[in-house]
Amino acid sequence: MRFDHDWDMPAQWREKLLPRRGGMPVPAPVIDPAAPERLRQLLATPAPDGDYDPGLLAEAEAFAAALGRPGAELPVRGAAAAALVRAEAIAEYHSWRDEPEPSVAETWIVRGGVVFAARAVTEMAGMLFHPLRSEGALCLRPVSSAERLRYRDDASPESLREEDEHDALFKLARTVRVHLAAADDAVYAEARSALAGYRDRELPQRMIASFVLPDQDGWVEEDVAGIPGWFTRFPRHRRNPLVALPLFSASSPDQIRRHVEAVAELDPRDGGRYTWDSVDNQVGGAALIATLLDALGTEAVWFLTEDPIIRHQTGLHYWFHGEMRFDNLAALLRIPGDESVRYVIHHTLADRQNDFHKLGLLTRDPARVLRLLAEPGAPPLAADLLGMRLLAEPALRDLLTEDELARVPPVVGEEMARQIGDTRWRYNWDADRDRLIAWLSSISTDDAFRLLATLAHQRHIRPVVVRLAARHPDRALRVLAALAPEDPDAAVVVDDLLRNHVLTHRGLLSGLDAQAQARVEAVLAAYDPGGPDAAEQALPAVLRADSKAKALPHWLVVPTLPRIRLRDRDRGALPEAAVRRLLAMLTRSTFATPDPGLAEVRDACDRADLTAFGWALCAQWERVEHPSGDKQALFALGFLGDDAMLPRLTDVVLGWTEDALARAKIALEVFVALGTDTALTHLQRMARTAKMKPFRKYAASKLIAIADARGLTTAELGDRIAADLGLDANGRVPLDYGPRRFSVGFDVRLHPLVHDADGRRLKGLPRVAGTDDPELAEEAKRAFAALKKEARALAVERGRALEDAMVAGRSWPAPDARRFLFDHPAVRYLARALLWQVAGGPAFRVAEDGTLADVDDKTLTLADDQHVTLYHPALAGPDHATWAETFADYEIFQPFPQLDREVYRPDAAQATARRLPMHTGRDADLDILHPLVARGWSFNPHGGVQHEWPGGFITQITPHDISVTAPDAATFGDLPPIAASETFRDAYRIAPRP
Repeated sequence: MRFDHDWDMPAQWREKLLPRRGGMPVPAPVIDPAAPERLRQLLATPAPDGDYDPGLLAEAEAFAAALGRPGAELPVRGAAAAALVRAEAIAEYHSWRDEPEPSVAETWIVRGGVVFAARAVTEMAGMLFHPLRSEGALCLRPVSSAERLRYRDDASPESLREEDEHDALFKLARTVRVHLAAADDAVYAEARSALAGYRDRELPQRMIASFVLPDQDGWVEEDVAGIPGWFTRFPRHRRNPLVALPLFSASSPDQIRRHVEAVAELDPRDGGRYTWDSVDNQVGGAALIATLLDALGTEAVWFLTEDPIIRHQTGLHYWFHGEMRFDNLAALLRIPGDESVRYVIHHTLADRQNDFHKLGLLTRDPARVLRLLAEPGAPPLAADLLGMRLLAEPALRDLLTEDELARVPPVVGEEMARQIGDTRWRYNWDADRDRLIAWLSSISTDDAFRLLATLAHQRHIRPVVVRLAARHPDRALRVLAALAPEDPDAAVVVDDLLRNHVLTHRGLLSGLDAQAQARVEAVLAAYDPGGPDAAEQALPAVLRADSKAKALPHWLVVPTLPRIRLRDRDRGALPEAAVRRLLAMLTRSTFATPDPGLAEVRDACDRADLTAFGWALCAQWERVEHPSGDKQALFALGFLGDDAMLPRLTDVVLGWTEDALARAKIALEVFVALGTDTALTHLQRMARTAKMKPFRKYAASKLIAIADARGLTTAELGDRIAADLGLDANGRVPLDYGPRRFSVGFDVRLHPLVHDADGRRLKGLPRVAGTDDPELAEEAKRAFAALKKEARALAVERGRALEDAMVAGRSWPAPDARRFLFDHPAVRYLARALLWQVAGGPAFRVAEDGTLADVDDKTLTLADDQHVTLYHPALAGPDHATWAETFADYEIFQPFPQLDREVYRPDAAQATARRLPMHTGRDADLDILHPLVARGWSFNPHGGVQHEWPGGFITQITPHDISVTAPDAATFGDLPPIAASETFRDAYRIAPRP
């Protein structure tokens, strides 16, 4: 049944509609009277290079000549020939380009009338698809525009020329069809009579005639019947958009079916699918959709949704898995009748539940949708949705019959739960799973809660169960106490949920029956409230008085948190009321404005217990998937924790950077809030080593802000926060096995060196003996493993910082050099491996006993007003060889190349140049520059990396050259020696030296 003309066809289809007489009205076409002049100018310009059939070219030239004579009669075949010769201009015209429109069909209509235009486009089809045409009959050397070849380098000029010809034909035929549909009866009858004369011609001309006059049913049926014979005779044209034209002329479902069957005869594979050439690129899939809907009405829906060939031609589906696109599903729902709604229900409830929800099907036209959900054969999930909707709005039951109401399942939500528990991967499963969980959680019944609780061991479901339990505590207690899942993992989670719920809602236990009471007692049996409570007067003052605060999060189970003992542990632990007050203080806090009472709590309570309390808060927060509005756990770690937790927290935060970058950035505030040197060291480490660049930049910005607040540079801050590894003043750390004791020092590479109590060097930490204390020995082993890990990280961080300082020519005041370098418990080992220099004075090294030795191995004394720099070989004097020999004699391994560092000085030609070529041997690829970014260079907008040097000099390296970019007119010869040497050195690291 055809639709009324005023139905609201979606705009993306309606504006592409190919009209027919008696169909949906379209705006009357308006023709620019200047169209003939534009076409004349186009034909006057040379066509793209190519050898054309002489006869065709002669006819085109005759048409162009007649077009230039006002009032002259135009030749029909000449009009068609001219269109073919300039097919590329017609095919490649786009309104958004700054170019004149060819206006070929419009010119035909202005000068010859619409009947003339219909004849011309039909003649054009005969020329283009004539069976006698050889590969080059019309265009002996086919060409296409250089632009299309540039973007289609896998295509031949011949195939692109053929595409241009097809495009031109269909554009002109479409324009002619629109004008014929709007013509008066006399003109239309004249066109029908003129085109009837082509019914004894070859199939391509007959098809175009049927296309521009689509109400001639007999013509369409003849065309469809002729498809197998014509295309079988000329296989070159089998895969051709022409084969789809009858779809735009059909006026009945039978014609569509016979057409599809006729094409399938050409190639039986997949219903002839490989013979079809999609109309989407020629006439347009949206045009076919609109035209079928206009011609067939409701009967078109089946073809658009179920027939694979028509769906392929219309482009309604995703090419990679055959599903209809969401925007097309939404458009389908605007088609009147049940067919489109039924299709969307059937093809979204199976595995596209989130799309079903976004389409708003449960709220649009309730009578229709509920009836279709209740139909026999509807997807299994339909019954659950039907029941869910009726539970939410019982008045909707009046819209359904008794048979339809019988489709409501006795337990609403079972199919939802089954699909949630199905772990098979499918496209967009995360969104669909979340939608199923949301639906099931919206069903306010014991059964629905039971189904969710049984699945609470799966990801994303436990937070929902916890939230529902807080909202309906009576229901949750009733269901959880009776629930005993067979799955062991599920049973553990249900027991945990029940225990937490009982501890949170003790007042509800009186309503349970004997069996439920026994179950509750069983899960509480393992609960240990811990040691004695501290007396009220022993508590910090801030924990003795109630104060107003926001309600605690629904997921927080206070009784299960670890006990917090007072600093004097014998005085007991905080009672639950005091813990709730502490949690209220955390809830009121932000990182910018912590509750002032937290400092009093930190001073009064055991710091290790406070840290364990913070981790337990984190664990509860994690079990409900870190609600973004609740940050009590992070506040507890930041304001109450200690340095011992930092390695663990660093690992957690780095893990969050992979899939929860916003949370990871917030967690950096914990390190800032602690503010200790160890915390800032870990912050600096993350700024250097995190995988995610946005996170590294954010962490670095925090360090810059801290340094600015302290009046320091980031390099100076790095000196002050370098970890001391827990070493004593002699650079050692003791390890205790009980009867045996050891000490750990380091070599210049910060590799650990273990010594026994008598000072003998051991190969490593010895195995635990039977006489050792097992607990002390195990603790010593853990401490040694952590020490090695921290020392490796410190060696990398400080080694890189010291190399950067050498390259930048950084200096330290003598007191700072002693404090942060030469006398630092850990950094001293690295300092001993490097050569130093008094600014403007002699070089020196740091001996093992901490004294400073000059080139003659004599003691050197630093005055407090002197400055110290790292020696750079680009500034080497006559003692360089002696220093190299000294370090070799002492077998000192340097943490980075210093004494043996390559030194480059510009030669005479380079010294006067501002830019020198690079010989990478590769195409321009910025990837080769990435290693330089880790060495202090930074990307710039000019396709390279740059480095700023003292004195305002800037050098740049690209994949093609190196240059001095500032100051203006500066050359390589003007660069300071270190800047010149390091620029050439880094450039030659990524490219061979010319």
